[in-house]
Amino acid sequence: MKPVLLEESSSQELPKNVEILLSSLGNDSKIDKNDVIAVFFYVLMIETGFIPQNLDDCDLSNCDYNFNVKTLKSIYSLPKNWKIAVNHYEELFLLGNVTQYPCKLVILSMDDLIIVNLFLPNLKEQRNAYAITFQPSMYIENVSDYIPNSFKNLKELSIKFKDSLSHPAKSAILTEEKITNPSLLGLPEELKLKIFELLLPVPKDLARASMVCSNFHYLCSDQSLLIRCHTRNCEKKRSIRFLQLNSEYMPHLCMDPSLVWRS
Repeated sequence: MKPVLLEESSSQELPKNVEILLSSLGNDSKIDKNDVIAVFFYVLMIETGFIPQNLDDCDLSNCDYNFNVKTLKSIYSLPKNWKIAVNHYEELFLLGNVTQYPCKLVILSMDDLIIVNLFLPNLKEQRNAYAITFQPSMYIENVSDYIPNSFKNLKELSIKFKDSLSHPAKSAILTEEKITNPSLLGLPEELKLKIFELLLPVPKDLARASMVCSNFHYLCSDQSLLIRCHTRNCEKKRSIRFLQLNSEYMPHLCMDPSLVWRS
């Protein structure tokens, strides 16, 4: 079966849209590993639900923010001016029909290191910038042709990019819009409080959670959570005191039940 996602690529096959996008680069000797990996990042953004801007041959106005195979397969070209200069790439995206938060993917290369930045300037309450680095040589062996066995570790590349950049950015946008989404930030506040309640036995963990973002800090300071924490501590102290008294005045209650039964 033909792979659909970049991470499903093998040494025999690449997804069809990836093959076409790579072919659009041509066989120019000036094409290098950085050009190829910039194409991979472009594809990974689309796989996450982002829609590229400045495309001439695609009508993507009806797309939503969810992954859509039809949308993925309909994008066979790179946007205008995607390559600003040698080793400098910029790609613009929107998250489906949530058009008020444009994203800019900026890719810069220094020797065998690529620095990737994703900016979301219109976000007010959520994190609006993400960054990560990659080594193209870990994923691309040869750019003289675009046969599948020229590439390696594409699943690792996909997971690293999505976990560090595209999925957190998507979650931030949906959370800003108060849209429930499959991330801790995107859960309803009642569920977040339940999760934080599980951290109450270890105050350090709760303190660390409160430092993640302003929303978590607010929730970790919620009065109902603090009351539950205080109540739990009081109950624990009462239980310990009760056991201490029982061991002092009724030691047989603290014995192993099987021993008490046999006696």
